[in-house]
Amino acid sequence: MVFVLVLFALAGCAKDTAQTQAEPVAPQKICKRVAVLPFVDLGAAFGPNASVRGPLTRKVFVTDAIATHGERFMTKTLRRLLRAEPDIQWVAAQAPEIAARPQSGSRPELIRLLQSLGHRHRADGVLIGYLYAFRERKGGALGAESPAYVAFEVVLVSVESGRLLWQPKFSETQEPLNQNLFELGKFIQRKGRWVTAREMATQALKEMLQTYPGPTTDAALQN
Repeated sequence: MVFVLVLFALAGCAKDTAQTQAEPVAPQKICKRVAVLPFVDLGAAFGPNASVRGPLTRKVFVTDAIATHGERFMTKTLRRLLRAEPDIQWVAAQAPEIAARPQSGSRPELIRLLQSLGHRHRADGVLIGYLYAFRERKGGALGAESPAYVAFEVVLVSVESGRLLWQPKFSETQEPLNQNLFELGKFIQRKGRWVTAREMATQALKEMLQTYPGPTTDAALQN
């Protein structure tokens, strides 16, 4: 009888130990110190209605007009939203050579340039955005003559390896609900209004940042 009681006691201790070890651990975000570059205006560089490949991702975008100070708005908004991520040290950086010559140079050269910049800032990642379209809505919230159109991508580059660790993209022209029933969720979220390019871009950036990867997503990262 004493032997049986001892076995039950040991089993209980083992169970408690297993439960303690199984407590979830919050995943750590990759790139704890990130140099954040301004958005690069590719809409102005290539002109409207051009089919353009991303300098780093090679994804295809269709360019359009960039509203006045559109790239400044994107940069300011992104950096403001990043400040809500306390686990990561975001460092504002500049790279005039990239902004001045957005369509020149090869992809490997651009990656090496970003790695060099990251080393100068003692960062393990460099974040850069490319803006392809930032066309403002024409008309009012209840009846737009022409809807807003925004297209951009954000790329996180590893300073150590040069890999593209994160590359979310966004491209949307708002459509009326009767032309695209799949947009019901956005229609409700926007309260049936025609949104501005700034509203559209801000919401897209917020949703993008929710996907910032931790180590558990490393298998899905692409070169």
